[in-house]
Amino acid sequence: MKVKDITLGALFLCASLIMFVIENQISLPVIVPGFKIGISNVITLVMLRVWDKKKAFLILILRIVISTVICANVTVFFYSLCGGVVSYMVMLLLKNVKSIPLVSIFGAVGHNTGQLFAAAVALGSISVFAYFPLLLILGSGAGFFTGLVAKFCIQNRNIKKLFKEAGI
Repeated sequence: MKVKDITLGALFLCASLIMFVIENQISLPVIVPGFKIGISNVITLVMLRVWDKKKAFLILILRIVISTVICANVTVFFYSLCGGVVSYMVMLLLKNVKSIPLVSIFGAVGHNTGQLFAAAVALGSISVFAYFPLLLILGSGAGFFTGLVAKFCIQNRNIKKLFKEAGI
């Protein structure tokens, strides 16, 4: 790996961790336990569009591990990892779809689905899937929002300049 790649990866990782920590301090008034908008996913979306898919996956995994150490516990790690991996796979499959918000919506639904499977395994019950219709609505809204933010980041001329200077 080149020094440039390591530096840029560290920048992306720090940005996603900062977003995670800030969002972790916000309590949303929703009836689904632990629901978050997933604003740190903006970084994953940006990386999938402008950088390397393998490096994007590495940064995602590092963010999940480090954020677990900072703010959470092992159970949350299991849910985050399952949701993050499923979300990433869905977004990777849809990487060439022109609409970033649409890719993000499917990624958010994938994240919720991965977490529900993790919860079903952890609890030994499929009753957690009763939350799926609500998570489909909430996740779609959150995914649309993070997709818009990612789209504006990618289109921002200052960020484009940063990517150009970094050789991306």
